Amino acid sequence: MEIRFDNVSYLDKIKNMTYTFCDNKITTIIGESGSGKTLISYLITGLINPSEGTITIGNNVIDKNTKDFKNIRRDIGYVFQNPEEQFFTNSVKEELEFSLKKYKYRLDKLDKRVIDALKLVGLPLEYLTRSPFSLSGGEKEKLSIAIALSLNPKVLILDEPTVYLDDKSVNDLASLLIKLRERYHKTIIILTNDNYFLEQVSDKILLIKNGKIKLDIFKEEFIDNIDKIKKSGLEIPKILEFITFVEKNKNIKLTHTLDMDILIREIANEYK
Repeated sequence: MEIRFDNVSYLDKIKNMTYTFCDNKITTIIGESGSGKTLISYLITGLINPSEGTITIGNNVIDKNTKDFKNIRRDIGYVFQNPEEQFFTNSVKEELEFSLKKYKYRLDKLDKRVIDALKLVGLPLEYLTRSPFSLSGGEKEKLSIAIALSLNPKVLILDEPTVYLDDKSVNDLASLLIKLRERYHKTIIILTNDNYFLEQVSDKILLIKNGKIKLDIFKEEFIDNIDKIKKSGLEIPKILEFITFVEKNKNIKLTHTLDMDILIREIANEYK
């Protein structure tokens, strides 16, 4: 599902933004704390209304006077930075059932939908009876995504999804999001400053600063825009700074990668 911002402003925090989040793509929004990236997700989900302009989501249009967001929220799954913020029942099964019941999902298909959502994110069915608060950080993140996906939304938004994850869980999450895009054709928006993760999953990268779009690039252009990203106040992975330094000062062309093994092999081959 395409999401289009047309001259959208929110107070003095988002300023005259025009941008289209493309259907069936993973767009990563980066920016310092307070840059406005979280407000963009709130505008999409109808948690706040734009002060000016319109947001078009499928056949629905949001403006400053919109009051009914039921149809919009039905199509959007939101995963919070801290998964526990959305847990409030005694079992994984109850968490998964809550939204389905809220939107009057057919009761005779409820159990199948719950099981399908759990399988999709790779959690064992035995977890249905467990407390969501007893899960590990990676498992909580997977459950949060399963809850968001239970209603089969067309759009999935994730706020800083790697904060509480170890390396294996981050890789598992990257594989899951790519599968959701390629196999299930989801439009995915990720709010993160985790440069290693965005390199794994992104199609497009959007840099926000002071409520304005400062950079709109494809993932492949990330390393070519390091200076602009650094000026925005964000930290750049040391491996990318090293690659840039070598290219500029040693005139050696290296693969633009965050994979240290690839980099070591290329340097070894260069000095054979």
